[in-house]
Order: sequence, then structure tokens, then C-alpha cells
Amino acid sequence: MLQVSPSLDFSSLGSVELQRASRSDDCPRLRSRSLFETSDSNESQANILRPRSRSFYMLEEKENCEDQRELNVDADAGKEDHRGNVPTRPTLKRSTAGKKKHLSKDHGGTRINPKNIPMLTITEPDSWEICSSSGMKYGHYVDWEKIHPEAASLFQKVLRSDHSELKKMARSGFWVLQHTLQAKSYQHIIQRIECRSSAEDAETYRYLAAKMFEEHGRSTHPFPKFMNDGEIPRYCLNKSGRNSVKKILLCVSENFRDMTFCPILPALVSLLLHYSEDEAQCFHSICSLISYTDPQKRYIDQNFVTTHASCMTFGDLANKYCRGIRKLIASSHQSLFEFYSDWIMWIFADLPFSYAVRVLDVYLVEGYKVLYRVALALLSLYKVSVSSRVAHVDDFKQDMKSFVENVNRHSSVEALLERAFSIQLPTRKELNFLYNANKQALIHRGIEHKSTYQSVHLRHFRSSVVCEMEMRVVWAWIPERFSLFRPERLYSTEEHGRDLTSFYKHVEVHEPTVLLLKTVDEEVCGAFLSSDWSLRRHEGAELQFFGTGECFVFTLRPAMERYQKTVLHISGATGTRESSTSSTSGFSASTSCHNEMTSSCTVCPAVTPRFMSGDDNMLIIGHVISGLQVHPDQEHLIYPLGCTLIIKNLRDGKQGFLQGHTNNISCVALSKSGTYLASGQVTYMGFKADVIIWDFAKRDIYARFVLHKAKVEALAFSPTENYLVSLGGQDDGSIVVWSVKQKEAICRSMASANSMGHCLTINYCNLRDDVFISAGDGSLRVWKLSLSNKKICPTDCQIGKLKRVIKCLEVTEDDTFLYCGTTTGDVLKVNVERCLLNSCGPTKHKFNKGVNVLKMLKTGDLLVGSGDGTFRICSNTGFKTIKSVTLEGGVTSMALRGEGQQVFVGTDASQIYRFGYTDFTPELIATSHSSAVWDAAFAIGSSELFATCSQDDIRVWHTLSSKELLRIRVPNMTCNAVGIMRDGRSIYSAWNDGKIRLFAPQSGRLMMMIPNAHDMGVTALTSTSDGTRLVSGGGEGRVRVWEILEDTHRLIASMKEHRASVNDVKIKSNDKECVTAGSDGACIIWDLVRFVRNQMVLANTLFKTVCYHPEEYQIIASGTDRKIGYWEVYDGATIRELEASQTGSINGMDISADGENFITGGDDRLVKVWRYVNGDVTHVGVGHSSSISSVRLCPNNRFIISTSTDGAVLIWRFPNCA
Repeated sequence: MLQVSPSLDFSSLGSVELQRASRSDDCPRLRSRSLFETSDSNESQANILRPRSRSFYMLEEKENCEDQRELNVDADAGKEDHRGNVPTRPTLKRSTAGKKKHLSKDHGGTRINPKNIPMLTITEPDSWEICSSSGMKYGHYVDWEKIHPEAASLFQKVLRSDHSELKKMARSGFWVLQHTLQAKSYQHIIQRIECRSSAEDAETYRYLAAKMFEEHGRSTHPFPKFMNDGEIPRYCLNKSGRNSVKKILLCVSENFRDMTFCPILPALVSLLLHYSEDEAQCFHSICSLISYTDPQKRYIDQNFVTTHASCMTFGDLANKYCRGIRKLIASSHQSLFEFYSDWIMWIFADLPFSYAVRVLDVYLVEGYKVLYRVALALLSLYKVSVSSRVAHVDDFKQDMKSFVENVNRHSSVEALLERAFSIQLPTRKELNFLYNANKQALIHRGIEHKSTYQSVHLRHFRSSVVCEMEMRVVWAWIPERFSLFRPERLYSTEEHGRDLTSFYKHVEVHEPTVLLLKTVDEEVCGAFLSSDWSLRRHEGAELQFFGTGECFVFTLRPAMERYQKTVLHISGATGTRESSTSSTSGFSASTSCHNEMTSSCTVCPAVTPRFMSGDDNMLIIGHVISGLQVHPDQEHLIYPLGCTLIIKNLRDGKQGFLQGHTNNISCVALSKSGTYLASGQVTYMGFKADVIIWDFAKRDIYARFVLHKAKVEALAFSPTENYLVSLGGQDDGSIVVWSVKQKEAICRSMASANSMGHCLTINYCNLRDDVFISAGDGSLRVWKLSLSNKKICPTDCQIGKLKRVIKCLEVTEDDTFLYCGTTTGDVLKVNVERCLLNSCGPTKHKFNKGVNVLKMLKTGDLLVGSGDGTFRICSNTGFKTIKSVTLEGGVTSMALRGEGQQVFVGTDASQIYRFGYTDFTPELIATSHSSAVWDAAFAIGSSELFATCSQDDIRVWHTLSSKELLRIRVPNMTCNAVGIMRDGRSIYSAWNDGKIRLFAPQSGRLMMMIPNAHDMGVTALTSTSDGTRLVSGGGEGRVRVWEILEDTHRLIASMKEHRASVNDVKIKSNDKECVTAGSDGACIIWDLVRFVRNQMVLANTLFKTVCYHPEEYQIIASGTDRKIGYWEVYDGATIRELEASQTGSINGMDISADGENFITGGDDRLVKVWRYVNGDVTHVGVGHSSSISSVRLCPNNRFIISTSTDGAVLIWRFPNCA
């Protein structure tokens, strides 16, 4: 404790700043400072501190640093009550036993200090000394309503507002400018909180204060047990105000003796005291927040279990909305628990006062949820800040604290709140589900106090599949409540073999589980399943989807990424062995008490989509379907690419683009006459997904409908084109009928009954506008539209004991029968009028991997496309195969041209085939990469050919015809960079397995391979002009020079300066110098003769690309800071800097041979042409629907090639920029 003079003269303490430290860890935590230091009335003007940012406050007196657990503040305790009377208190005599006299203090009340330096004597380190003397002076007797008369009228508006209006006022800062209005608004809002508190709290406080504190003296008290120490945020309180905070906290501790852990309470008391008439009113406000009874809101956690459950809930939210920072901390061997444990203190201890008060505005109205929003907003800002300096951060926890303290350098308070409210969090009900699940997990683990918590250490983790660091990343990805438990091995191929039956036997009844797989090429991937494996049989022995919304798949090598809705097939039939799988392990994240946690750890069903499926022959994770349409004019082919619709003319091959969606297109529908084209999209959880109707003739948007949540599953036009039916995804689950002419919704209904599964597809009848069909998981319904009542009424079809997941529908021309394709590989024939099953087939040999698409020909035969890539013509009676052909990739879409004389078929391998009905021979008419394209390259001196690289393959294209000439496949590998030797005799490529491969350009034959070129994959590669050397960059930051001989290779030099991956490398024309761009924010110019660094350019960015000017005296580079920099090669001096983009990083750049122009492309999806000297944009190309990964300008300056992460390769005509 701190002993000070009992007199009222504390002026010498006005300039003393004491910094508080948290003892929750070994490093000190500097707590909140005030923006203005208010001193007493008798303090001299020279001692008044000027306002300044709290992040620059330093300790001003060495005497105050001896024990940072101490804090001394003065305030009053003898306030008048509401009648103007001072309550009498019993006089408590202080015991003088054991007291010592101090030479620095006069007990008569005067300070013996010849140098006039404040002397503080520290005795007990865990006690407070309370001075019950004067009241809060500044502004206490001022009528603020006369100073601000407009506050009274504004307050009347507050009184007349309901909860939703108050919510808008709080978010907009309605009462921030007026102190009195803000104080009265706070009291009004607190009175509306449902709680057990009452107006008698003020009398309770006066009674407790009279009982605990002396009338005109000091009393010593231990810290309240709910506090870690005696630390109190200062904000704008004067000494007497800080003393009042102590008194209120001690009275709260006495009044709520069951409250054992509440680190935010001192900050809340300090903030509310700024806007309270006296201590009793502040005490009443705090009691209302503590004793809340509203089940939908939470305000204050009162013990360690609830506080840490909230921390775990925030960790789960951060895992979803700020995934990058989680992986960053986990891979740096720092504790995620320690980092997230202070999340709420970022707001109530580290934020500046003006920021904390604005958060308090919304917190009092909305409760705990706003704290999640603000903390996530701070974390997202920090992620941007730390990404450029991650190599220099030793302690993320302290670095985050410093960042929040100086948040005004990065964002204004209004911008911070705007970012926070733009985050689409789950509903309060879903958050409460997650919070309760985390709380039950803590109780199950026996963690009820801070001392009982022990984090899971993976230091001694051993596995042949993953290392310790990789397992730490996986453990950071899984939900917080599961990461409390240590992993235990359930299954391993080395020990238990490769039979899926044996696998299911070992992992069933265990939840949750982590599946880890390692291939013979050293790739490591896996999946996390939060539910029981036995649920794969939840609807019988058929192949059924199961799982929850917390399931995900991931890759660890060559890159660490977490994916959702990604396709991953694991083949493992009994007695077979997949050549690509060399090692498999299954880990359980729980202990032996699995069933006890099942009910308590159930997440809200509204966010649990099924994405896993399995039987004894196959395990499938993920599901993707696209669309393909032929226009009735028989001249145009329509298909989606990312968020763009492509219209391709079948006669001349020209393409048009329809752009209006904000995310990937999920479904496409074409009206019967071809007048209208409809498309739906997916979006993020909590957002609305758009349905767009396009005017095909005008190539423009006709109408936009916004009603479905997260995803539009399917669309269908009525025969007369008067109506459009849309089906929402699993998170929406509704069917909406739209009027095309009126451009509005007619009616809406849930697609499936509660007892049924998810609805997957819809289709209209061919003759009737009032009848359509929906189908899905265990659901098959015929709907009738009643326009007079504006309702749709369903009739369930009776299919007997069959249980099927229907993926596609086809109705006969006379609307008599309905054909349904299922995931089990059979086709159901249903009578539409009677809603009865007619037949089912084939009976013996079903279609492998399910029926994805169905089309009926004029002859009555069926066209069937299945998931194994087989395309068939089948009879409509016994469903016997008449003709069949196998295509590359599973069939995902089908479209008839005319009467069916031609059929267009699309596959999930990004191939489009054309079939003639008579010969039934496939003709490949369009192809592209099925995953992200990372690089492109022209042959030196030739613009006719170029090469692109992606996952699994390298492709060579003809520029003028856009035809694919050569495909080089390397399964399960990703090519990061590609180039063509100057002599044209070989194609060199960089791969994520750490190998450099050289191929023959005509046959695709592997000519040479350099194994182990880099430890963390080869990320950049180029060759010298004579073709005798290669310069490569790796993920570990090394730059290596290789000599290419006729039949072998040799490492010449290895240079290490970069501290992160090398993203680009370019060589001078004389082959004596090169420049590399790295993710560490450095561009390094290397001497290729002496193999040393010549020059280095540093910037606050992650450099993605770099280019030499053709005269080679300057370089230009760009990256994540969205700026283009010009630098001198000789001395690295900065010449100029251009703003290249407003929304994302620049990923690709190339410069013309004459140096007059250069081109860029990046995350903004735009290809821009710049003038080098003027630094301005002359042309902008709009066409990509995803982030651009690379751009290349052909040698004759006629074409630009751009590639993107959605698999697109676009060819542009280079404009005349002279």
C-alpha cells in the first residue's frame, strides 16, 4: 500500500504517474492512461500536465517504480445523499500496533521534504489505503445543463426512443459531445437493463461505506478477490476520483461475495464514474450490470470459468474472421492462450479514453456482443500492421498491447467502430450456444480457477506424419473447447493397415477427431471432424453426407492452409491400396469421457452444414457443382467463371462477360425463349446472396433480388417466363417465387420439413406455370402456386422405403413423369400428378459416384452424367446403357443444342466437350486450369506461344487461337513459376516440393530434375540469356544459382539475405546481376559474379513482383502496400512512389521492351497499363472475377496475358499507348 499525508494537501502528487503491471504473466502490462490529467484546485499551474497520448507516458519518479502493484489515488467518500444530508458513520479507530514511523513523513500532516519531491512509502504490496476526505471537486457543483442547454432537448429524444433507436444512437455517437447528455443517457439505459438491482443500491453503498471507511482518516483494505492486483485504469479521473473507484470496488466486493474473477470491473467503474453524480450512483450502475437477468445479453463475467469461456469464444471467432494471425502465432511457438487471454483488456485497459467511451456507449445498449466486434476489428487492424514486420516481433502479446495503445495512429474511433459493425457475427443465440459449449468443456476438464488451467503442450508430440510445429498449427485451427484436450492416437496405417473398415472401427464413438494424411511425395493434408464417425450411417447404409459447420480440411505441406468446401477424395476399398497415400493417422482431441461431452458441446444446428460422406469403399470431403447452358439461338454457350458469366459465340469463338456478382456464382438458369438469364451466388455467413436476372439481348442487369442467406442453391424459370423460383442454401432453406415482370417476390416458404434434409435442386414443369418440383436429401416435393392467396403448397412424393439424396431433376415434355438422379447412382421415375414412385433403376450396375445431371432427348432416351466422368445414353424404361464414353473429370453440367443433335458437357476438370448424337464422339472445345494459375511466360522473341502453370500441370497455348497445344502433368504438385529458355529447347519450372524440373517443349518429356533445390519449395525461377544457368528463390529465403549442363546440373552459389520467401527474380541482360523481391519487405540486387549483395531496398510491404527497366538503371517493384516504387540500381535511392490500387496488393508486373509502358495486376482484379515516365494509368482492363496472380506482355507488344486464382487465363490486345 501507499501511505500519504492525511491532510487535504496532495498537490505534489499531481504530477506523479504510476504505471500498472499485470502479474498474469512474466512481462509487465502497462494499463490505461488518461487523456487529460486533472489536478486539485490548490495545485500550482506548473504541475499541471498537458494532454498527450497515453502511449507516450513514462515513469517520472523512480520512487514509484519499486513495486508496480501499488497505486495511490485520492477521492471523497463523504458525499451528500439525495436529501442533501451527509450520512453518519461509526467511527472506527485504527490499530496502531505494528506501525512504524517514517523519516520522510510528518504525522502532524506536513511533509518533511526539503527538495519538495513527493515521497511515497511502500509497505504492504497487496493493500489499499483509503482516504475519506474531500469530494470530487472539478465540475461537481456546476449545472452543466445551463452550459449546454441543447442537451435537455436531446435527452428528451433519448427518453422517447425504443431499443432499436437507442442502438442506432449508440453506434452513431448521438450523446458523445455533451457530457451531461451522455451521463443522463447512461443512467437511462442502465435503468432499462433487466436485472435484480434496485434503487436501494445507493443506500446499500452508503451503509457499506460508513461501515468500511473512516469519516476523516485512512483505512487499509486488501485488494478485492476478483482483481488480479490493485491496478485501476486512470483515464480522466483526478486523485480523489481514483480513490472513489477504490471505495466502490471494495463495496462491490462486499456486496457480491460470490464474484471471484472479474478483471474488467475496475475499468468499468472508472469509466462510469466519469458520468455519475456521486459514488452511490456509480455503485448502482455497476450493480445493475453485475446482476443482469436478460438471457439474450451478457454484461459482466463473475468467475474464471465464465471469463475464460468468453475468451475461448473470442478465440473461435478469431479463428473464423482473422485466421492468418492465428496461424502466425501458432507457428512462432508462442502461446495462443496467453495472446487471447487479454482480449477484453485490449478494450477496457489499453484503448485510449475517447475510444473506450465510444465502446461503452454501445456496450450498455447491446451487451457483450459488441466487445467481440471491437476486439475482432482491433485484431484485423493488427494483422495488417504486423504482417510486414513479423520477423521482428518477439512477443505478440506485448506487441498487440502496444498496437492498441497507439491505435489512433492506425484508425480513428469512428473507423474502428465502422469496421467492427461490418463484421457479420453469428446471432446471439448461436454465440450463446458456443459460449455454453466452451463453459461446459472447462467444467468437464475441471478448470474452475486460474491456477487449475494448464495449456496443452505439444513439445513432446511425436508422429511420422507431422512435426511439432505443424501439429501446433492444426491445434490452433480446431475450436477452442477441443484444444483443451491432449491428442491421443486412434489409428495409424503403419499399425492398423489401410482398410477403411478397420479405420471406421477404431475411430467411431470418438469425437472430435483429426485425420492426417501423408503422400509418397511428402505432401501432408487432413481434415477435422467435430462429430461422430458413426453418423455417416445416419440414414441407412447408403452413402450419406454428415458432419457439422466446424468441420474443415487443411494442408500442411507444401503450404499451410485451412479450407472449407474443398474436394478431397480418399480411396481405400478393402484389399486395395492407393499409390499416393503412404501414411495415415487419426487423432482424437478428447479423453476417454467422450459421450459426456456430446450434449454440452453441440453447436447451434443453424450453422452445421453436412460436408463429409463415407462408406466402406470411399471417403469424400467437400462438394462442388457448376453450370453450363446453351442459348436457344444455338449460337451462344453460357457458363460461369468465378463471379463472372461468360457468353461464348460458338461460331467465331468471341466471348462476352456479365459482371455484377460480388462472389462466386453457384447456379445458372436460362428462360425458355432465351430472353432472360438468371444467376445466383454464394456469400459469407450472415450476408444476403444476390439473385440477378440478366437481359440477354442488352447484356445488362434486368433485376436484382436479395432475400436468401449465404447461398442460392438453384434457379428455375417458368415456361412462360413470368416467374422465377429460387432455392436458398442450407443456411437459408427457403423457396421464393419471384415475379419477373413486377421484379418483386410473390411468396416464400421453407423448402423442406423439419424431419427432412437439405433441399438441393428445383425444376419447373414444361407446360404449367403453377407447378414446380424441389428435391434434396430425403426430400421430394411437388409445389403448386396459388396467385390469389400468394402461397405455394407442397405435396410430398411417396417413394416407399427408399432413402435417397437427389441431386438433379428432369421432367418429361408432357409433365407426366419426373426423373431424379441420386448420389447412390440410380434414377427414380415418379408420376408427377399422383406423386408416386413408378420405377427405379438400374437394378444391378449403378452409376459410379452418383448421377450429377440428367437430360431427356426427343426420342425419350436419357442422357446421364455421373461423378466418375462417364457420359451415357440410357433407355427410359430399364435405364440400360446404350452408349457411353469416359471423360476427364466428373460430369457436372449438360446442355442440349437444338433438338439434341449436339450436346455440350462440362466436367469438374474445367473441360467442355461437344458430342454429336449420331457418332457420340467427344470433341474438346474449351479447356482451362481447374485451380489457380500462378504464372505465365512467353518464349523469348516470340509472341505466338506462351506457357502457364497451376496445380498438377503446365500448359502451352497458342496465342491467336487460344488453343491448348501441350499439357505436362505432375500429379499432386503445384507449379509456382514457369519459363522458356531463350533457345526454346526446354521449359523450366519451379515446384512446391522443392524441385526444379525441365521439360521438352514439344513432347513434354522430363529432361532434367533438380531435387531438393529449396527446403520450403521453389517460389521463383529465371534463366540467364545463354541458357546455361538458373537463378532460383525458395520459401526459406535463399537465392541459389545453378549451372545447367547437358546431362546434369551443379550448384554454383547459395545466398541468404532474405528472411522470408522469395517471390520474384529478374536477371540483367549481361547475366552479371539479378534482383529478387521477398516477403520480408526487401528487394536485393545481387552480384552474380562475386555472389554477394550489391544493394538492398527496404519498404513496409511484402514485395510480390519486381522488374528492371530495359535500360537497367532503375527497378520498379510492388506488393501488399498497393504502391509501385521506383528505385535506383546504383545506390538504392527512392525515385518516386505511385498509388497503384485502392483495394488490394499488386501481384504481377511486366514492362515493355521500349520501357515506355508497364502493366500491373492484383487483388483488385484489374489489368492496368501505365506510362513509365508520367506514372499515370492509360487503360484499365476489366474481366477477371478473382485476384490476378501474374501479367505478361508479349515481346512484340501486341498481347497481354493475365492469369488469376480462379483458373482463368485472359488474352488482351495491348493498346497503343504512344
